[in-house]
Amino acid sequence: MTAQQKVLGNLAFCCGVTIWATMFPATEYLLNNWDPVAITFVRMSGGGLVLLVVFALLEDVSATLRAAPWGKIFLLGIVGVALSTFLFAWGIQLSSAVAGALIAATGPIVAALITGLVYGQALQKGIVFGVLLAVAGGICAIFATGGGAVDFKGGEIVVLLAMAIWVWYSYNCQRWLKGLPQVSIAALTVAAGSIGFAAYVGIAELSGLDDVRFGTELKEWLVIGWLSIGPAS
Repeated sequence: MTAQQKVLGNLAFCCGVTIWATMFPATEYLLNNWDPVAITFVRMSGGGLVLLVVFALLEDVSATLRAAPWGKIFLLGIVGVALSTFLFAWGIQLSSAVAGALIAATGPIVAALITGLVYGQALQKGIVFGVLLAVAGGICAIFATGGGAVDFKGGEIVVLLAMAIWVWYSYNCQRWLKGLPQVSIAALTVAAGSIGFAAYVGIAELSGLDDVRFGTELKEWLVIGWLSIGPAS
């Protein structure tokens, strides 16, 4: 890999993280009229549809579908994508967008701990820099609230669990789905997660287990549309 490719890769990663981070304020806004299940359902469905279209345009669909290990794809999609997406929304509901973002900023630390303790992977050279960036992000989040203390209400533990599941998903996508194009991995796992979560929503609505609450305002649907196209894709 050339130096230019590394720079472009890092820039792309920074852009991706920035887009993903918009999930926190957007989700907090939606939670005024939506519940976490509704947010997750629409995000997953929209994101899965977008990724499947990109997958169909860029990849050999039939060959990929034949080679895909479907059991692992559904496990990664339902647990790694759907469950973590729901837990992020639920954690923000139980705490706040700022507190959730502070916990999510520990991503490099969580990733290093999981890959090191669970999978025995040596620490990467960039982990120290990643931790420093995480600390800097936390400081910026605190100043964004006016420099006051951030109240922790318990939902932060849910966000931390969601973060750990997302790290597990990201790591095992590369282990279990080695050889599949990255677009295919994203499209198939998100689509599988959408199917699994849609099944839960259908059962919950029919049985009365969960009263899923959707918003009706145009602005809310535009925000959930962004969450489907940007952070979810």
